Amino acid sequence: MFATSVAAHSNKNLMAASNLGVVFGPTLMKSREESMAAIMNLKYQSIVIELLINEFDKVSFEQSLAID
Repeated sequence: MFATSVAAHSNKNLMAASNLGVVFGPTLMKSREESMAAIMNLKYQSIVIELLINEFDKVSFEQSLAID
């Protein structure tokens, strides 16, 4: 996954998984309505994306489909 590759080089590009979560969270998990609740969810969205990046090898769909 692209984001895991970027995070792996965070010592050079300063884009750790937490920073990538801040960037991609609101885009990938956009709320249908713009409200105060949606703004309050921004932190949780970034945490979810950060977790997916950090644990990608454990939640990869390709690996889960390959289980016999």
